[in-house]
Amino acid sequence: MQTTLFEIKFYDGRKFNVFCANTSQINRFLKFILKHRSKIEYWKELTNGIHTIKDFEKITNNFLN
Repeated sequence: MQTTLFEIKFYDGRKFNVFCANTSQINRFLKFILKHRSKIEYWKELTNGIHTIKDFEKITNNFLN
């Protein structure tokens, strides 16, 4: 499962963090970006350290026990 967090900022100053839980959600987000690119100041992908709670518990259980 691919999880990704995107940060998006519009020219009017609004900022959003958009969590995508799978590839189809990422594709929907990218289609939105392409459609509205003239209104978007910047967007970036924040992938490091993004985990579901289930994955987080597995990771932490390995080094805490």
